[in-house]
Amino acid sequence: MKALASRVILASGWQRALIGFAAGAAGALAMPPFGILPALAVSLTVAVWLVDGVRQEDEPDVLWERLAEGAVGTAVYGLIGIGLVLLGFKAFDTAAGRIGTLVCWDQWYPEAARLTALAGADVLFYPTAIGWHPAEKAETGAAQVSAWQTMQRAHAIANGVYVAAVNRVGHEGPAGGGLEFWGASFVCDPFGVVVAEASPSAEEVLVADVDLARQEDVRRNWPFLRDRRIDAYAPITKRLLVG
Repeated sequence: MKALASRVILASGWQRALIGFAAGAAGALAMPPFGILPALAVSLTVAVWLVDGVRQEDEPDVLWERLAEGAVGTAVYGLIGIGLVLLGFKAFDTAAGRIGTLVCWDQWYPEAARLTALAGADVLFYPTAIGWHPAEKAETGAAQVSAWQTMQRAHAIANGVYVAAVNRVGHEGPAGGGLEFWGASFVCDPFGVVVAEASPSAEEVLVADVDLARQEDVRRNWPFLRDRRIDAYAPITKRLLVG
């Protein structure tokens, strides 16, 4: 049982990541000529094909199911991420307003939030999966959550938009290791005020009102977008400004 557990963990780690990346890349290549839905189909097909290719005859069904589930999930996530890279940072009109969706690691970068806000997004969504390594939680857990919340609120303030930071809950990996997701999904208004926050440990549906009049009021009184010095920002596209 111990050997099986270690193999399942391996399958859900580097092997899943490699399969997911390959499947996501295949889908991304198919997206420009064919569109998002055919690309998604390509991605899923490649993921299942690769999983079947690495399966050993003596492996129990639980390992196969875990690997297949992880690979397909990673492929879809990878396709979305690669698709965003190919498409750029976009905003989309919906029945409820204009929104932008950025994925996980994007949440730490002001440039991604700014470009999506400049594309007209009233709300930025950040679906993510972030948590603690259990060994770090006691010492740095509170600081990590605070940094995550501060960053999302800063995006809202700097761009005058609502931000919905969506995080998962639960634990993934071996006992005493793996990752403990801290949940605490929240919505903040265009001045960074948290208007709704979810549990750090339980699944739930979080609902918040988006008041576009509030957005207009904040942007008029704190006109950060209007007062940008765009003539001075060209070097931001450089990797470094030294040497």
